Amino acid sequence: MKPNIGNSILASSSPAILTPIETPVGVVQVRKMREQDTHGLFLVENDALLAAHPNGFSCHVLAVRLQNNGNFMDQADYIVACGGTITEEGKDILLKAQTFFSNPQNK
Repeated sequence: MKPNIGNSILASSSPAILTPIETPVGVVQVRKMREQDTHGLFLVENDALLAAHPNGFSCHVLAVRLQNNGNFMDQADYIVACGGTITEEGKDILLKAQTFFSNPQNK
């Protein structure tokens, strides 16, 4: 049996969270990054890493919040505060989402 990411005794992923999610800024997908012992949120169109965190569920919540204008900036802050990262490309995507959702026609 393979250990969980971060050698956690708790599961840090599930098949359901690895499904691509359509958002206003593109399709994103959580993927395991075993060699780095973490999970990543990727922009599918160019395979760009947007965020990384040992717990895949944290990346999944960011994806869902991007999809439905939830507090995605708060989730990004949470990921960083808990030892994860938001890449420069990820910051750009978050700003694009913020711009998209600030338009009253897109609410």
